[in-house]
Amino acid sequence: MAKHSANFIGKEFKIVLQCAPFVLFPFMDEAQRDVWIALCQLAPLIFQTYIDDMDQYLEALTFHIHKFLFYAFKSTAQWVNKAKFHMLLHLPESIRRFGPACLFATEKFESYNAVLRNASIHSNRQSPGKDIAITFANYKVMRRLFPGSERCDKDNPMIQKSMDFNAQTPVDYEAAQLEFPHATKAKLALKDKVTVPTALQDHLLGNSLFQIAGVQWDAHRVLKHGVFILVRRGDDCGHAEAGFIDHVWEARQRSRRSFWVCYTEFSRGRVDDYYQMRTITKTMHNCHLSNCQVDYTGRVRVEREESEENNATVTHLDSSEFVVNSAELPGSAVLRNWAAVPRRESDVQHLLPMLHEGLSRWHEGGGQNAPGPISVIDPELV
Repeated sequence: MAKHSANFIGKEFKIVLQCAPFVLFPFMDEAQRDVWIALCQLAPLIFQTYIDDMDQYLEALTFHIHKFLFYAFKSTAQWVNKAKFHMLLHLPESIRRFGPACLFATEKFESYNAVLRNASIHSNRQSPGKDIAITFANYKVMRRLFPGSERCDKDNPMIQKSMDFNAQTPVDYEAAQLEFPHATKAKLALKDKVTVPTALQDHLLGNSLFQIAGVQWDAHRVLKHGVFILVRRGDDCGHAEAGFIDHVWEARQRSRRSFWVCYTEFSRGRVDDYYQMRTITKTMHNCHLSNCQVDYTGRVRVEREESEENNATVTHLDSSEFVVNSAELPGSAVLRNWAAVPRRESDVQHLLPMLHEGLSRWHEGGGQNAPGPISVIDPELV
C-alpha cells in the first residue's frame, strides 16, 4: 500500500485508519496522537450501519465530531480552510433525517450509473434509445417478479423458458434460507488438528464430531482458529466476555448438523493511556508497551507460491499485554459499549486556549493566508 499511497481509495483509507494506532503512533508526538485517537473514535460511529437509539447515538456522534475538530484545530488552526471539516457539523442532522451515513452516501446513488451504462453498452447503436427502453422494461418485469407477485399461466413452458426457468430442476427454498452458517471449504491445517475435548464429547453424546477449518457465520464473518469474539451467555444478564477461538467442530447426528466453537475466555482490563483503548489478554497486541521490533522475516507469496523475498513483520516480544482495536470498521455498538472507553469530556472543554494555540502554530508555520500574532488577533489575552 505504501507504493501507491497517493492514489488511495475509500477501502484503503479504512485500512489505514484501523491500522494507524499500531503502525503510525510510534512516529507521532502527543498532539498528533490526540488527533488520530479522536479520528479513530469518530470513524466507527460514522460507519455504523444500524442504530438502536437515535438520540443516544447522535449525542455520542456530536461529541466525537467536536472532539476531533478540537484536537485538529489545536494542532494548527489552518484546518479552518478545509470545507469538509465544516460539513462534519451537519452530519448528525443528515443522519437523523436519512439514517446511517454509509447507507445514503453519494457513491450509493452514483452506482446507478452502472445500470445506465449496462443498458447502453448492450446495443447495436442503430436505435440506442429503443434498446435502453427495452432494457429498462426488462428490469421492471424483473422487479415485479422478485417481490413474489402473482403470475398468470405460470406453468406455460414458453413463459418458463423466457424466464430461464427449468422446471426439471427442483429448487430447495428451505436450504437457500438456511445457507448460513455453514462449514467453510478451506482444508484444516495439520498443525491445527486436536483431539476431541472431553467436555464437548460428553455434552454431545450420540453425535459424530469432526474438526473443521471454520464456519461461515454470515456473508462477512468467518469463525475459525485465531478469531476473537464477544460471547454473551443467556443467564448472564446480557454481559459479554471476549473470547479467543481455539478450534471449531461440526456435530452430526443422522441428518442433523450443528457447529460448536471452543474458545478461551478473557476478562476486560484497564484503558491503555497510549492507545486510549481497552486492554485485554491475547486480543490486539500492545506493541508500544512491549517495545516490539519489525524484522524482515515474513515470506512474500507470489501467485500462491512462496518466493525468496521477505517482507517486514512485527515480532511480538511479550504476550501478556494486548488492546482491543476500537477503531474497527464498520463500527459496532456492541463492541463500543463493551469497551466503554472514557470520552474525556474535561479535556475538550477549554475552547479559547485551544483556538489560541492553533492560531499560534499557524502563525509560526507561515504561509500566504497565515494570521498575525495572537497579540494582534486577541489583545485581551496578552
